[in-house]
Amino acid sequence: MNRSAQGLALLAVASGTAILGACSESLAPIQFPRPRVRPEWVTGEAAGALDSATGLFRIPYPLPAYVTLPVADALAVAAARLLGSPSPFNTARALLEHDRGAPIDFEHLRVCERAVYVFSPFGEFPAPVPGYLRRGWGAQWAIALCGPDAAAQLSIGVPDNPMHLQVVDDTLANIGTPGGGSDFNGAGVPRQFPYGLPLTPEGAVEVIFRMTMRRTSSIPVAFDQHDDRGIGELPLCASWRVTLEAPVTVRSEKTGALFSASEFFARRAPGCYSDDVVLYVASAAQPTTGLLVFPRDTISTDLSLGIDTVAVPLSGPVLFERISVIR
Repeated sequence: MNRSAQGLALLAVASGTAILGACSESLAPIQFPRPRVRPEWVTGEAAGALDSATGLFRIPYPLPAYVTLPVADALAVAAARLLGSPSPFNTARALLEHDRGAPIDFEHLRVCERAVYVFSPFGEFPAPVPGYLRRGWGAQWAIALCGPDAAAQLSIGVPDNPMHLQVVDDTLANIGTPGGGSDFNGAGVPRQFPYGLPLTPEGAVEVIFRMTMRRTSSIPVAFDQHDDRGIGELPLCASWRVTLEAPVTVRSEKTGALFSASEFFARRAPGCYSDDVVLYVASAAQPTTGLLVFPRDTISTDLSLGIDTVAVPLSGPVLFERISVIR
């Protein structure tokens, strides 16, 4: 399964193995102002979730389906330790540091102050869907790992679905059978995003307020927004789903049509680490199911043995329109 990851190194571990890379020195941190929400930008539920002392949201975590936050944290730390292990065959470390644009201090990484739970548009997966697709397309934790300077250096995506890996004595151990995979993914976090997210929920609310001059009424929710090809994002690149106190008039950049909208999806575009934050709305017409295609033999993945297709119920939108706001 492909996942879009512009400017990222996507790393999937299957059957407890990984490709690893070279060592480098740490750099002094770059200071960036943290996005903070002003009280006049929010109302209702969003205002109730805002910590007035810090200007940050208290983002509630849902009841996970399979993987609790402590387990996700432990998996992320163990995965980082594996990715940073010195080895003459290591390429992963070099790729992750390339994406970060600076060395990663794998030896001293720790869980950062805030994790993000990213909701998937897919609902309950029927029994025939293999585990690697459930993990790849289902909800995921985005676990940011920080260095000694408290700046995020690495983000590990941990699926909230049954895993083929578990942590034993602080080390990843394979507990599955051949044909696994998508147990986690890793991305180096560029130094200009020291809080572990290219777009924080506070940053999304500020952008939306300045574009619309409307207050946010809902607590921002991280959502895996699909692109025009039907491909989702890595967890740290998720969109923020936000509802406003009242609709505003917007124009579709694709059709030019004008309409009213109060729910928006904010993310960086055209890529995860781009400078611009843009707004999308869910298209009016949405499918009710998403089709997954996979080899009938999920162990050998031999296509000559046939393929299966399964329609998975959708619990969220998968079609979007980029918009501009008309005041």
